[in-house]
Amino acid sequence: MEKLFTFENADDFRQKLVSKLNFPYVSCQISTLGGKENISILLCISLDSKENWYNGIKENSSYYHFHISNTGIVKNFSKQYNLKHIRKFKSKNINHLIKKLNNIKEGV
Repeated sequence: MEKLFTFENADDFRQKLVSKLNFPYVSCQISTLGGKENISILLCISLDSKENWYNGIKENSSYYHFHISNTGIVKNFSKQYNLKHIRKFKSKNINHLIKKLNNIKEGV
């Protein structure tokens, strides 16, 4: 099975993802909780800039949290209550992933 990213290139993947996403706030961390062979990325995006967060709390903004596995499966596991749920999908490559995530703004 083709991996979207590996332990060796996960940081480069993360940096490219952060630089290409068009949101006021993007936070991205690498998780090795399942071991190096099951490395994943945790992504948080907010549709609001930090200055507009009520009481400066990210969860008071229009936010999404995603889990991106190294096999390309992307799951939306948390969001603001009134935003549209993003269904689980499989990404073929980083460009497909970036395009799909950047289209979230249009669907809200």
